[in-house]
Amino acid sequence: MLQLQAIVKLLCEFETLIAYRALNIYELFQYTAENKNYEKLKFLHCYIENYNPELPFPLAFEQALKQAEPQMALKAEDRKQLSQFASVLGTTDVDGQIKNCRLYINLFEKSLSEALKITAQKQKLYYSLGIIAGLFSAVMLI
Repeated sequence: MLQLQAIVKLLCEFETLIAYRALNIYELFQYTAENKNYEKLKFLHCYIENYNPELPFPLAFEQALKQAEPQMALKAEDRKQLSQFASVLGTTDVDGQIKNCRLYINLFEKSLSEALKITAQKQKLYYSLGIIAGLFSAVMLI
C-alpha cells in the first residue's frame, strides 16, 4: 500500500516535471531516484544503476521492474499498469505526456483505494479473530 501511495506521488511529480522542466526520461528517473520519498520504489534505482542509452526505454524499465520485483509488494495488475505507463512515456508531445500521467494517476489512485478498503476489512477480521482466540483461551484456562 505504501508503494502504491509512492507511485501516485511519483506520477504526480512526473506530470509536474514534464510540464514545467521538460526533462527527458533519464533525467526524470534520476531526479526522482534521489528523492527520499521514493525509497520504496526500488525500480527507480535499478533503472539508474543499469542505464544503457542503447537500450529502448520500455525494455530497460521492464528489466528494472523485474530486478526490483522481489523487494516490491505490487499486485500483478499494478505491475502491468506500471509497465504500460512506461511503454508510452516519452512517445508523445508534452500535452500527451501530461494526459498520460493523469490517466495513470487515476488508475493507481483507484488501486490504492481498493487496497485501503481491503486493509480495513482485514483489520476488522484480525481484530475479531484475536478477541475470539483470547476468549477461547480464557475459557480453556477455566
